[in-house]
Amino acid sequence: RGQELDFLAQPYDMLPTLAELCGFTLETPEPVNGQSFADVLIQGGTHHRDIVISAGHLGVSDSGSVPEFATTPFLYDGKWGFAPIGAEGEPELYDLLADPWAEQNVLDDHPAEFAQLKDQFRALLNQHQAKQEFIDALRV
Repeated sequence: RGQELDFLAQPYDMLPTLAELCGFTLETPEPVNGQSFADVLIQGGTHHRDIVISAGHLGVSDSGSVPEFATTPFLYDGKWGFAPIGAEGEPELYDLLADPWAEQNVLDDHPAEFAQLKDQFRALLNQHQAKQEFIDALRV
């Protein structure tokens, strides 16, 4: 109560967290992708996820690409922000500790970080069984 914890979590982590805190066992017809962060709340930890992704749902156009006026996913790891397809149609990388408003694309200056985030993003999409056409359209 009255505390603030700094860790990464996704909205779909809420259901398993609340269930664990209430002592419920989740029995759902489909698997729940979220991961409980109850231990972080109880123990006051600072780590739950290595990366989080924000974006709305978007499909793939008939040509197999991301629609022209779509919001693409944005990956965040606590320091770096990565958009596989930015405003100009190319990948973007931001140092969000130095540039919290994501105004300066620093991808060219940080190829190793870009490659790592791209790999993490692809792995997460595969873990959640994203359609290959979606992964291909995002070029990850």
